[in-house]
Amino acid sequence: MKGIILSDLHSGHLFGLTSAKNISEPNVDDRIHAKAYEWQIHTWAWFSKQIDMIGPIDRLIINGDAIEGKGERSGSTELITADRNGQVEIAKNVIEYINFKRLTIVRGTPSHTGEDEDWEDVLADRFGVQAQDHAWLEHNGIVMDIKHHIGSTTVPGAIPPALPRETVWTLLWASKDLQPRANVFIRSHLHKFYAVLDDDFTAIVTPALQGWTKYGGKRMSKTISYGFISYEITEKGDFRWTKHLLVPRFAAAKAEVM
Repeated sequence: MKGIILSDLHSGHLFGLTSAKNISEPNVDDRIHAKAYEWQIHTWAWFSKQIDMIGPIDRLIINGDAIEGKGERSGSTELITADRNGQVEIAKNVIEYINFKRLTIVRGTPSHTGEDEDWEDVLADRFGVQAQDHAWLEHNGIVMDIKHHIGSTTVPGAIPPALPRETVWTLLWASKDLQPRANVFIRSHLHKFYAVLDDDFTAIVTPALQGWTKYGGKRMSKTISYGFISYEITEKGDFRWTKHLLVPRFAAAKAEVM
């Protein structure tokens, strides 16, 4: 069984994942939109090539923040469109590029996907599925525990303490027969790739599919991980995964000559 896990597409943001169908050339005098156009062209070319190489899959998992939302942190100045229906359509075009049999959509951050409504429900409805807050998937003895949110760390190179802690909480839920006992844990939200392995579990924080933002430029110090995860569950019940990461050097910052 083959699958792909995407998260934090933030479709509708200028630097979110945008399919070729939704990329339009900017006004040549608009510096921000010109940079965003370059970002969209390069990242979609990379993403679509990766998807083409992977080929048909059995299960696609969208683990939260499929759309950007109102963009209130930047006064909606970083949006392709402020219409959430339009953003859902952009995310839908991304998803439709992938050749999959079944789809799981997990809800993300309310500040992006709706404080008073769940726009990821609208996206899920376009594909005839129901969005979930917390999903569990089982195949050949592998039980995947999938949720968007997880706590972060400010220490470079360190695994967030919340990642192995999630596995312990799940064991406690399972001991009460209130949740499945999982052995693969998938989290997202941090726009940073992490993985921790043990004899009994694999836990991954997935990379994101959004690039630079004004909020990140002003507030964040950590590097971002741009990309996604593909996985395979073998007939013997082994869970194998591959990280697909892009280092976007084409968008690197440059020092101004004094």
